[in-house]
Amino acid sequence: MLALRRALLLCAAACCIVAGSSRVRPALASPPHVEIVDFDTDGAVVPARPAFAKLGPRIGLEIHTPKTQTSEEIVRQVRLAHELGFGFVRTDLFWARVETVADRYDFSSFDPIAETARENGMGVLWTLAFGNFHLYHTPDYGNKNPGDGDAHAFHHAIDHYAAYAAAAAKHFAGSRDVVFEVWNEPDENAALSDPALYEATFLTTLAEMRKADPNVRVSTGGVSHFEAPLLREIVSSPETRGATAIGVHLYRTHNAPETIDADIPSLHAAIAASDDPAARIWDTEWGYSADGDFPPSFGDGHSSAARYRQAVYDVRELLAVWQLGLPLAVLYELEDGGTDAAEREDNFGLIDAAGAPKPAYRAVAQLTSVAASRHLAGRYANLPSGIHAIRLDDDAGTGYAIVLWLADAGRTATIALGGRHDVRATDVLGRPIDLGRSHLVTLSEAAGPIYVTLGRS
Repeated sequence: MLALRRALLLCAAACCIVAGSSRVRPALASPPHVEIVDFDTDGAVVPARPAFAKLGPRIGLEIHTPKTQTSEEIVRQVRLAHELGFGFVRTDLFWARVETVADRYDFSSFDPIAETARENGMGVLWTLAFGNFHLYHTPDYGNKNPGDGDAHAFHHAIDHYAAYAAAAAKHFAGSRDVVFEVWNEPDENAALSDPALYEATFLTTLAEMRKADPNVRVSTGGVSHFEAPLLREIVSSPETRGATAIGVHLYRTHNAPETIDADIPSLHAAIAASDDPAARIWDTEWGYSADGDFPPSFGDGHSSAARYRQAVYDVRELLAVWQLGLPLAVLYELEDGGTDAAEREDNFGLIDAAGAPKPAYRAVAQLTSVAASRHLAGRYANLPSGIHAIRLDDDAGTGYAIVLWLADAGRTATIALGGRHDVRATDVLGRPIDLGRSHLVTLSEAAGPIYVTLGRS
């Protein structure tokens, strides 16, 4: 051990950069650009908010319920989300399937979702969408409004849409783990992207839903990306103060998950500036596709490189929202939307279209398994830029785990974990890492986060 440490020191720079719970030594000898970080596993952490310390209850998984899907298939998806450690599912409560005849509402095709979720201690986030072709002659279920996106036509349909939403609130009233979202990505719709029209739709809908159930929880519709102008209008409008939360989709194609660190505080500041400090930000949809979200060098959505990259980014996404303290986050999605390797929308799933697990499935399962019996104590303070580490304390108080990862593309670092004998480590897929007698581990941005478990010292 001593000889190895001396060898490392010979490769290091003469001066060391002291960084609180870590010490960085950029090596000058061969191999070039080796970064060695002495990591104090018992170092100080910035405490997490206790209300958001558990991961499972705060994360949801998107599932889809096509008209052709049987109740058995729907139940299977909810149960699979539960087995993966998610606290709720998000899915569309299709207006056109609920109200095929005016003023007559049938929720029977959606009840198995709510019942299975309740049996497994899960919640449901229902998206109140989309158009209703039975009533307004829109051509399909897609992101269509009454009048096929025509603002004038939709204005006259607001009361009808609000009545359907109120019927949903009444039907699911009394279930504390049911939440509703007023439309999906309204900024992508020709009609609802108009702030005045969306505001009128939301306020009318919210009022009718609260008549049906005074305790109903309702989020504004998650806009398609953080920079959407409609999001700023929603946040700044005093008329949306009655919302339980502000919905946003945090997609960032070609950008790392950790870039939300800069975005979310500015949105919090905007909410505070609108005199609405009670409003909360909900990440109601976000994921990475194995096709289209990474550079072409990774290949198409069926390549092993792209699918592994998706696994790494999905886990880092969940870690990013956890350490940032978002109260709710939805990972998009459970199952691939199709089989086209070159179609972005077909490659978001944790499992493929045939139901076979992808690397992202294993990676998310590893994270939720590590987090299941632990809670977030906080993030390690004063680490070098781009190195992330959080501490998860065992609920039983018998030990703790550390999650370590890098955010800078292509970066690697050698982490010295100290001389404790009770250190164990696994990679992003749960495979054991041999730390050797020196307790050194190579941390790679490309390989993804690692998990280190220790007993209580």
